[in-house]
Amino acid sequence: MLAAASEKNGRFEVRSVSVGADGRLAVETPAPPSRFHFSFQGTVFHVRLMPLSAGFRLQISAVLGHIPFTAESLALRNSALEIIRATEPLDKIRFVVAHGQQVAAIANRDVDDQSLPEAVLHETSMVLHQARPYLALLRTVLRPALE
Repeated sequence: MLAAASEKNGRFEVRSVSVGADGRLAVETPAPPSRFHFSFQGTVFHVRLMPLSAGFRLQISAVLGHIPFTAESLALRNSALEIIRATEPLDKIRFVVAHGQQVAAIANRDVDDQSLPEAVLHETSMVLHQARPYLALLRTVLRPALE
C-alpha cells in the first residue's frame, strides 16, 4: 500500500499516513493547492492556496529582476541592495536575493478565516499595500527578469 501511494512522487505529506482502528495503514492524499496568477504594476505574481487543518496558507511570490553587476553600475547595485535591506522590518512580505542575483518577493500568510474569496483578496491586498513602494523603487534599479 505504501509503495503504491509513494509511486507518484516518492514523498508523503506530514500526517498523511496513519494506522486505522483495524490495524491497517491508511494514506490520506491531500488536495492539491489552488493556483492563480495576476499582474500588479507590471509584475507577475504567482499565488498558491494550500488547505490547513484550520484555514489555509496563502503563498504569494514574484520574480522582480536581477541586481546589476558591479561592472554594469556600482551605483544601481548599491541602491538595489540598500532598498532590499530597508525591507527587512516588513512583516507581510520578504524581498530576497536568490541564486544568480535574482530578486524575488515572497509572502507566506496563514489565514484562519473560512470565507475564502474575501480572505484571499484581503490578505493579497495587504501584502501588495506593504510591498508597493519597494516594488516601485526596485523597478528603477533592477535588470528585468527573464521568465
